[in-house]
Amino acid sequence: MTRAGREAATSGATAPADLKGVTRAAMLMVALGKDAASEITRHLSDEELAALSAEIAALGAISADSKRAVLRDFAETAQSRDFMVQGGEEYAREVLVGSLGERRAKSILGRLHGQGEGSYFGLINGVDALSIAMFLKKEHPQTIALVLSTLPTPQAGQILAALPEDARTSVAYRMATIERPSPEVIAEIQAVLGDFVQTEVPDLGAKFGGTSHLASSLNEIDQGVWRGILDGIEDLDAAVAQDIKNQMFTFSDLVLLDNKSIQAVMKEVDSKDLALSLKGATQEVRELVFGNMSKRATTAIREEMDYMGPVRVSEVEAAQGRIIDVVRRLEAEGAIYIAGRGGKEGGIIE
Repeated sequence: MTRAGREAATSGATAPADLKGVTRAAMLMVALGKDAASEITRHLSDEELAALSAEIAALGAISADSKRAVLRDFAETAQSRDFMVQGGEEYAREVLVGSLGERRAKSILGRLHGQGEGSYFGLINGVDALSIAMFLKKEHPQTIALVLSTLPTPQAGQILAALPEDARTSVAYRMATIERPSPEVIAEIQAVLGDFVQTEVPDLGAKFGGTSHLASSLNEIDQGVWRGILDGIEDLDAAVAQDIKNQMFTFSDLVLLDNKSIQAVMKEVDSKDLALSLKGATQEVRELVFGNMSKRATTAIREEMDYMGPVRVSEVEAAQGRIIDVVRRLEAEGAIYIAGRGGKEGGIIE
């Protein structure tokens, strides 16, 4: 129903017979009060509840005239009051919680909002990664990958690292290459997950997997673990492994290096590559690099950049790629530190 139609309905300007059935039902739920409405909604399906909740949440204040008209229309006996009865989203939530409990109400309201950033499975926040990994490890790698592909990357990374070592690569590769599943597949997996699941309704608007999600997940875990996973993926598909590596660290991520690490990188790179790379760098990266070079070296690089004139994007990206390779090698050797790697255990002590 349009906003104008709802305003007309709640102000009493429209007779119940002129309204959609779901709008009339929503007005009735508000007019009856939360206790009675909660009792009625116990007998509705999830689809009916979702539609009704959306309508209730969209209602404004219902006038006494509209309230009486709705009650008459549904042949209910009720004593009208000459004041406004307030609908709205909070009312819808309280009615659903009263009739269904917090968990199922959250599921229905999740559909109402169309939570595009959520998870298909909404694993309980209080459950630690090891417990979830122990629960999932008996499932097929494709099932595990499907679940992890919709979780926030810190949680997905921790669970992946907690899986048995011989299962990690298989699961991670599937996370990188998995396709969006059908609602039927999601429903089957939700049934398997049982008590670990908060939601009961598939959220088909959720962000889903891919190399970017896996790369971010790997950034959350210990270097020794993610390197083993990447080596395994490289044996299966070198192109996919390279795509993941490229997204785990980009040239803009140089800002994650401390001064000592930047200086170590600068010693290893070709000056022409550095000048070419900085042509396409952010101001923040340029300032970091120049701030860790002598005035003489900085002047030389700036002059080289000016002398180059316009350059192809592909040439800049190739040069940046060579510097990134240096960063990866030095990190593997333990010569540099990248902030944010490895979750809680990836930090250093001064």
